[in-house]
Amino acid sequence: MAVDIGANVGDTLAIIARHSALDVICVEPSDFYLPYLRHNVTRHFAGRARVLDWFVTARDDEPGRALFHWGGTAKAINQSYSESGTVASIGRLIADAGEVALLKIDTDGADLSIIEGCLDAHQPTFPIYFELEKTNPKPDKVGAFCAQAQRFFSRVVAAGYRQAFVWDDPGRFYGRLDLSADMTVKNLLNYLTQLRHRPIWGYDICLVHDSDTALSKQLSALISEDQFVPLD
Repeated sequence: MAVDIGANVGDTLAIIARHSALDVICVEPSDFYLPYLRHNVTRHFAGRARVLDWFVTARDDEPGRALFHWGGTAKAINQSYSESGTVASIGRLIADAGEVALLKIDTDGADLSIIEGCLDAHQPTFPIYFELEKTNPKPDKVGAFCAQAQRFFSRVVAAGYRQAFVWDDPGRFYGRLDLSADMTVKNLLNYLTQLRHRPIWGYDICLVHDSDTALSKQLSALISEDQFVPLD
């Protein structure tokens, strides 16, 4: 089972269904995108996917938040919950999902806290695919973002996710990284937080658990050596 948090209209569902035999739980809280998602599931993926109208939080006691819709997505903002669906924690979602083979998260800002909530509630070994996004260019906000990201990566390494495959937001492969190396994480964040003349605001990251050597080999095989530039 794949769990897709922030399913939007079902674009990730289409990719998963095309390239695997996994069933998919599509989780989308937006009242605007839900009708499109349900239509696409009914028309193209009946029997392969189900839709949950849930706003996913990191903890059981965390309230839902309002969604700000813009540019084909929806971002949680610090106002009272604005949608009609259920507010539920990542711990409840994973417990209800059963045997999870993949967790994908794209919430435009809450990905790190939701992953940490998953680590608190469970001891996952499945791959976790998420977005690391920096949206505010103010120096104090950039500093806070980097500090949060460093704490996050230390946490996932302690949970057994030492290896990450990273792409920048135009889709270019950044690298296969050992997150336990402090300078690796610092270089990753430094590259992301260069603010001039480079329209890169986030990474797509796939965390692979240390025990999942088969997936690591398969992902490595997909990455062409032609994408690497010698530095010496």
